[in-house]
Amino acid sequence: MIDNLTIRLEGFSGSFENCERVKENGNIAIYRLKGLSLTTPHPLALILAKRSGTLYIVNSLRKWYYGRASLLDFTSGTLLRAFKLLAGRLKISYEELSRGRVTQVEAGLNLRTRISCQRLFGLIAGYKTRPRNSIRNETLYFGDRTRGVGYKKVMLYDKTAEIVAKTPLRKRFRQEEIFEVLARHGYFFPRYEFKLADRQALSQNGLDIRTVSDLVARYGELYRFLAREARNFVLFERIGITERMTPKERLIAEGLNEYGYTEYLERCRETCRSRTVKGLKSARYKVRKDLIRVIDRYDTGNYGSRQFRIDLGRNLVRISKHDPALNLTETLRELFIGRPASNNKRNK
Repeated sequence: MIDNLTIRLEGFSGSFENCERVKENGNIAIYRLKGLSLTTPHPLALILAKRSGTLYIVNSLRKWYYGRASLLDFTSGTLLRAFKLLAGRLKISYEELSRGRVTQVEAGLNLRTRISCQRLFGLIAGYKTRPRNSIRNETLYFGDRTRGVGYKKVMLYDKTAEIVAKTPLRKRFRQEEIFEVLARHGYFFPRYEFKLADRQALSQNGLDIRTVSDLVARYGELYRFLAREARNFVLFERIGITERMTPKERLIAEGLNEYGYTEYLERCRETCRSRTVKGLKSARYKVRKDLIRVIDRYDTGNYGSRQFRIDLGRNLVRISKHDPALNLTETLRELFIGRPASNNKRNK
């Protein structure tokens, strides 16, 4: 689940005897710590500010532990083992590493969906109010890819395509064959991912994670965060116009079919009026809820937002059998129902 991380460790007391020196320039020394995989190792970058003794640990901890061509995600147990191994490689105690400040987190899940990644990406209309952008039909991102303080980057991509691209050439054909066989049997592996760019982004998303120790102890909160955020992906093919619709629903359906989700949402939000900021925010939130309700009720396709959440729910059931940090009841409630009403009011 955890992928890229940035950890700031003040007063570093270890050594770099297990690392390769990359560059040294004045106060800054850069090292590379080789990954654990024998076939597709992925390094961690280590940046030392020599005068202050502050060490920055950067890159994908998951790929460092499993290799860059692995579908495996961390559980709370394997995450703890990875941190303890990292502490050992750096010649420090786990207690010292656990005090390191987590300044950036990338969290995501590899899914197993019943439809291909290409078809899934074609059905995803947006995330919250953000429009979708695509790269070679293999990656979707929502809104700008880079922003300022407190920004949350949202991506969804074909994990198998990434693995094939990062597999050594001599083994790439065999890896492609394996994924083709799995696809013929209905196994597809998209990954959705959120990059929380700084401490403010973590806080804004309800994650009280400040240190490595917090990350391990509150791993269950990340599962709930990912389930909660999955509700914000909007999928639909086309809205069927029926006699059962109210006049308002029919108007929304026609708008969605003509303009698409994000453009029509923006048009509707522009018409909202209120004398207060709070009232305007509430009105815009209600507009989005009305659109989602029509999509969920009248989408004519056989795969939409609900089916996507069901596929994710099945993944969470599988994970819960191996990770006690995942509270299945609470996490599925976040996925299918949302937060309790008192929390929803705080997080519109």
